[in-house]
Amino acid sequence: MTASRILAATAALLTALAAASASAKVFQYTATLATAVASPTTVRAGVFNWKCDGTTCTINGPWAEPSVGQCKALAKEVGKVTAFGYPEAALDDAGLAECNGAAPAASQE
Repeated sequence: MTASRILAATAALLTALAAASASAKVFQYTATLATAVASPTTVRAGVFNWKCDGTTCTINGPWAEPSVGQCKALAKEVGKVTAFGYPEAALDDAGLAECNGAAPAASQE
């Protein structure tokens, strides 16, 4: 392969990578809590850091579908979650029930 072909192939690859990263979507997840956190804080839930204030915790990420596992990890740290997801996708009642199985017993009420 000649140098000009290598440069052309490299340029095409870089253009494709730039376009792919520009189109990567980031979702803002919100979890609504049954009980407010005592003060604004960062909560480590599994491998993720949520920002929590009052009855709302938020995180940004590339996940197109809400995860019961991620909700469980948060519920284990902050208690019962009453809503989990982002505007276009959220856990349903069954997903929330499964999520809250991980919440401390006192927060289940």
